[in-house]
Amino acid sequence: LAKPKVNNARLRYLTEDEQQRLVTATKQSANRYLTTIVTLALSTGMRHGEIMGLRWRDLILESDEEFGMILLKTTKTRMSSARIKTEESPG
Repeated sequence: LAKPKVNNARLRYLTEDEQQRLVTATKQSANRYLTTIVTLALSTGMRHGEIMGLRWRDLILESDEEFGMILLKTTKTRMSSARIKTEESPG
């Protein structure tokens, strides 16, 4: 007999305060890209490998648009794109 599979997955999101403290802490790092990487992960839910595999050709950024688009080739959840806010985006 095979053991039944047990789903031990848990879903937890950082609170806004935790997110802000995390971003603030990244600014103390010697890694100049860390704040951008963490902000991207928090904003899109992208995983480490997805972010580190990004190339400029995967980004669609229009200066007159509120949102940009990241095109992902393969993801763990099978999503193929993620929306990101541009600096011109409100709030």
